[in-house]
Order: sequence, then structure tokens, then C-alpha cells
Amino acid sequence: MRKWGYILLGVFSILLAQEANFVIQVNVEFVGMELKQLDGSEYAVWITDTLNPGDTAGMDSAGGIWIDNQSNVGVNVFALAHDDTVFCAPNSPWDVDFPAGEDTCAVGLAEYSAPRTPSISDAVWLDETIAGIETGIAPGEDRFGYIYFVAPTDSATYAERQHRIKVVIGVAAE
Repeated sequence: MRKWGYILLGVFSILLAQEANFVIQVNVEFVGMELKQLDGSEYAVWITDTLNPGDTAGMDSAGGIWIDNQSNVGVNVFALAHDDTVFCAPNSPWDVDFPAGEDTCAVGLAEYSAPRTPSISDAVWLDETIAGIETGIAPGEDRFGYIYFVAPTDSATYAERQHRIKVVIGVAAE
């Protein structure tokens, strides 16, 4: 009788283990983006030249940057800018600040929900630290950015013709 009791207890334990319910919940949340030309090709570079000290250059409606938001969660857009001294090593790197000064340049980013003719008055002026451009963008909702650049005002410092200003645009989850 005792033997049958152990067998029944073993079978009862197996039945209990088989009756247990397990729930596995997987949340797949991701943040991703790609910078593209407005025609959908990969974004490479915006070149502006023949600027004089203090001149302003800006992208036109055809030269914008498509910020292809591939996130499935709400995101915030941020940006920063700096003189790329690795790619092009100038004697006097320019600080990025607003307004532009003797040896500083200004870089602005105007951002919209659809391609359009940009306005410099819509630009968020960047510096070398992360600046918030827009918050609370819905999952998958794209943005379109246009860069403005104001050259330094000092012709002696500006005389170095080759500078590469790098603008970093990114998204982060809300």
C-alpha cells in the first residue's frame, strides 16, 4: 500500500508540473533612423563654398535631409555640430556657437514634418553639446531638416579655406 502511495504521489506531482501555466511576454521596442536625401538615396554631404566672412548659407527646399524615423516607439530628435578636426585639420578650429563671431561659426537646423521651403527663423541653433530639436514624435513619423551655416566674421581667421563642420542628428526614445 505504501508503494502505491509513492507512485500516486509521483504521478500527482507530474500532473501538477504539467498543469502549471507559463506566460512569456516579449516587448520588441526599437529606436532607429536613417538620414536620406529627399529622393530616398543615402545622405552624404552638403557642400557650400565661396563664402565671405559673415556670410550665411542655407539649404533650399530641394536639398533637405529626410530623417527617416524607423522607430516603433515615440522619439525625440537631437543634434549637435562641431568642426571636424580629424577629416580636415585646420590651424584654428572654429567653435560652433550662436551668433557667429570672429572665430566661431553658427549652425542651425530647421526641422519640419514635410518637405518645404525652409525659413532661417525656424532654425534651432546648435553648439558642440547635444541640443533638443523636437520631442514627442510618434512612432514612424518622419522629419525633414534643413541646415543653415553662418561663417566666422574675422577674415584673418576665416582665411583658412578648408573646414568641415560635422552635424550629428539623432533620435532617442522618449
